[in-house]
Amino acid sequence: VLFRSADNLAFTGTVPTGISSVVNGGNSFSIFPNPATNVATINYTSKSGQNIKVSINDISGKLIQTIQPSVVSGKNQIQVDLNGLSKGVYVIRMDSEVGTETQKILVE
Repeated sequence: VLFRSADNLAFTGTVPTGISSVVNGGNSFSIFPNPATNVATINYTSKSGQNIKVSINDISGKLIQTIQPSVVSGKNQIQVDLNGLSKGVYVIRMDSEVGTETQKILVE
């Protein structure tokens, strides 16, 4: 694709057609149930056993809770206690040695 501007500059390249998802170094996680009430489960697949930190933040970014579960290479399930949280949207952030991934959860 060739682009031209009013001052005769030319640019070549491809035009992005969307946003691709970034996977956390081959690791990934999902949360269920979502929406949740008392407890949520994070399914986390790790390419290698590593240290991770799971943070729960409210929608304004305020840190509510942090856990540092032990994980093994392969599939893991991490229980997150939601008791005491007000109804609303929260952000689950997972930091590992290979990167960071975030997902939203609705607490009812």
